[in-house]
Amino acid sequence: MKKGDEWKIAFKTILGLYEWLVMSFGLTNTSSTFTRLMNHILRSLIDKYVVVYFDDILVYSNCIDDYILHVKSLLLLFRQEYLYVSLEKCTFYTSEVMFLGYVVGSEGVKVDSAKVKVVQNWPKPKIVGEVRSFHGLASFYKRIPLLNEIVKEDICSKLEESQERSFRALKGRQTNAHIIVLPNFSKTFELECDGSNVGVRVVLLWERHTTTYFTGKLKNTQMKLSTYDKEIYALMRALQVW
Repeated sequence: MKKGDEWKIAFKTILGLYEWLVMSFGLTNTSSTFTRLMNHILRSLIDKYVVVYFDDILVYSNCIDDYILHVKSLLLLFRQEYLYVSLEKCTFYTSEVMFLGYVVGSEGVKVDSAKVKVVQNWPKPKIVGEVRSFHGLASFYKRIPLLNEIVKEDICSKLEESQERSFRALKGRQTNAHIIVLPNFSKTFELECDGSNVGVRVVLLWERHTTTYFTGKLKNTQMKLSTYDKEIYALMRALQVW
């Protein structure tokens, strides 16, 4: 907290009035203020060798010598701004790390095996609440191409045969989800576009590996377009997204 502003977030207890010396969780602007602070302090490092999301910071390097310099520059900035990190929550010098729920490594981005195991062991849902719980967990990995269409299945309180097949397929395909590779922006990218009767799908490729993708449903009027026009529309949407 800024010196002199502590009184603004004071709270009362049976032992008296207390004031936070640091910004606490639960305040209206805590998240946005902290995010703005982190982006401002690390602005010289972001997109060079640092990725930051709220209080999660990822430092990436090509070799150990660069890595030491990168971590040192990050810690020096924190020291200048009187910010602290918890050593117990840090992982140093590793080729693979958990970041924002995904496993990020030299090969790319893939799903967390622990979450995959939870999905695979999930019992058949019997009520709407159980279906929604499973749908929410599986939807966490909707960026992974193989899962996207199955997760979008219509769900009702009673699983029909087609929906039960989707449920089983989703559990089985978790282990086969594609790895999203980390792109090299100095290289050439490719777009693969496809239009169907109900939607469009576009995959952004780098050296024939998936870097990201986009899917979208067609409106009723768009469903009447020719196959050629649907694929042109898919290309147009890709250019809008990327």
